[in-house]
Amino acid sequence: MMRRSNWEDHEIKELLKKMPKIKSNLSAESMYHQIQQGSKKKAKKRWVPIAASVAAIFLFIIFNPSFQTTDSQLSGGSTDMPTSGSGQLQESREATSTDYSSQESADESAMMLQPIINKGKALYATELGDRAYLTTALITQDDYVVPMTFVLPIEDRGQSMVELYNEWSDSIDEEGLGFMKYHPMSGQLSEERETVSYTINDTGQYTMHSTAEVNLMEVLLHTFSNSNYEELRIVDKEGNVAETGETGQVKPIQLKNAHKAYYMYKNSEEEYYYVPSYESFETMKKAIRSAQTTLPNTRYTSAIPENASLSIEAKDTQLFITLDQPLDGKTEIERQQFIEVFLLTAKSFGYEKVQFTNFSSEPIDGFDLTKPIEVPVGANQGIIR
Repeated sequence: MMRRSNWEDHEIKELLKKMPKIKSNLSAESMYHQIQQGSKKKAKKRWVPIAASVAAIFLFIIFNPSFQTTDSQLSGGSTDMPTSGSGQLQESREATSTDYSSQESADESAMMLQPIINKGKALYATELGDRAYLTTALITQDDYVVPMTFVLPIEDRGQSMVELYNEWSDSIDEEGLGFMKYHPMSGQLSEERETVSYTINDTGQYTMHSTAEVNLMEVLLHTFSNSNYEELRIVDKEGNVAETGETGQVKPIQLKNAHKAYYMYKNSEEEYYYVPSYESFETMKKAIRSAQTTLPNTRYTSAIPENASLSIEAKDTQLFITLDQPLDGKTEIERQQFIEVFLLTAKSFGYEKVQFTNFSSEPIDGFDLTKPIEVPVGANQGIIR
């Protein structure tokens, strides 16, 4: 005869199908108590009706932990029934309720932190939800510096950019994104009110206008220009103004309103990124005109057609761009690039919104051209998980 501990799942299921329906007003605990009491008495009759045997087996299955696991797996649920005591049963229910509540709370928090599907290459405030973000720059394989804005898997609690960089820069998958390994930077970052300081460990590694020096300065500027800092200082280990190679002392750098035009850089995988000009401009009009007619190098391209005729007007923190002819001959991605280059350039000059007029008779996914568009939080969205 097969021992009950060796029964297979299908045998149990078949047995349950054949058993008669049993109804009782007793609680599970009372039924189990009666069975325990009855097992102590000597049986008066050797013959037991089949139905009673099946009922006993059924009750054994209910209260045997090993069978509870099997039944739970079959039904896809979980059963945590105590073997005795209504107090234990109540505790189990309360614990289960707490677990579900905790899970729901965690799910709600995760949903709150989830960014909205991005509407462009840049990162916008409406896409962040309650998440924090990190601005910095990455170095391409051919030594170009590309600004990046990373959405972080944490809530925005007012952390400073120095705090965020020190905590998360090592989590940037630069090589996975096709860039060179650069972060975290070799020096140390600190802050005091509106001033951020970068301590160079070895000033001898930086020579006049070397690639290392240029890259360092550009990365630092991209990391902190969009923050609430006003000044960047490069110092040595003693806290004095650093001297780098033949350049001499590095004067404090003002971080507000870089007044840059924006171009596009495309890597070997044909993926494009927005990049600022090396030169700063006095006005928005001059920056846009330069972006239309002048390319800083052979790797940068312009998103603004040279023959595009437009007017630029400003009122307080809002910019008004009016085109003489709509860009209906361009693809949707080209029109999106046109919009975002304007938005990033406007941000560089301190504007907060841009209204486009006569831009296109065709809709552009993610942008409502009937209303002013807020400038991005930063260029080139990325995600750190």
